[in-house]
Amino acid sequence: MQNWIFIGLGAGLAAVALHATVVTGSPFSLILFYLAPLPLFLAGLGWGAVTAAAGGLVGSLVLSATIGIKPGIFFVISTAIAPVVLSHLALKNRPAGVGGAVEGEAADDDVEWYPEGRLILWCALIACALMTITIFVIGGSAEGFEAIVKNSLDAVVAQVTEGVGPDELTRVQQAIQVFSKFAAPIGACVWLLSTLFNLWAASRILNTSGRSPRPWAAFRSYALPRTSTLAIAVAICASFVPGTIGLIGLVGVALMTTIFTIIGLAVLHGVTLGNPMRPFMLATTYAALFVLSWVIMLPLVVLALVDLIFDLRRRRAAATTGKND
Repeated sequence: MQNWIFIGLGAGLAAVALHATVVTGSPFSLILFYLAPLPLFLAGLGWGAVTAAAGGLVGSLVLSATIGIKPGIFFVISTAIAPVVLSHLALKNRPAGVGGAVEGEAADDDVEWYPEGRLILWCALIACALMTITIFVIGGSAEGFEAIVKNSLDAVVAQVTEGVGPDELTRVQQAIQVFSKFAAPIGACVWLLSTLFNLWAASRILNTSGRSPRPWAAFRSYALPRTSTLAIAVAICASFVPGTIGLIGLVGVALMTTIFTIIGLAVLHGVTLGNPMRPFMLATTYAALFVLSWVIMLPLVVLALVDLIFDLRRRRAAATTGKND
């Protein structure tokens, strides 16, 4: 029996152990739940997507046999799909120079590897697809999904708001109403960010251990394909449609905004390279992003779009090279 089978088995069991901690209901268990894909990412990026798929199958069978079919299916959807798909894509390569290396592709030995920016885009597409499935499975429609989320929150709030005054209770109900409308976009973005963290952590662990089969580009070179602007345009248009299509469009807008924010940060890392004020500028941006969130995200999205159209980083690098010459 080959090593990859044992690695897939171990990764699947580790992923199940992390995934199953959510039943305890503690805040720490939620963190472990979102780390559940990490063992599968390690297996997939280090030994191939088939190994990650084997781990996902093992995990699904264990949960199906011990708890039930639905938890097994949920494990596949929430934990196993992304590592398999993204590992397969991450290990794709081509001869250097074939495509012009316009998306910050990492290269070694005359080989270019699948760009990190496209991996981020694929992660957003998977998140949108999974949330769409969730909306239809849980609620059947946008209205049904929002009603179930609201009812669930109402049940939780009812247990902790005994003795609360009517004014405070009204404000809580209003907050629940708003959150239920944005639960799908928020949930999709949380899944996206946690999956990207697991992908990043697995790549760093493998790189440090010398097991990574591919090099990874510096964050400042991350870029999206030009066609990604079409995706965000379609999502914005769909978000204005009433009902389920509108909710799915809103999910798409939230996801595309998130990944364009990430690319905006990469652009900022690139254009400030060599600037003595770079540490202060980056620290201030990250701190403001943490505190102000949407206020800082929008300028970063615009920066990413401008770079996508005018190639700011390449122009900056060319200008710097010209001065040094």
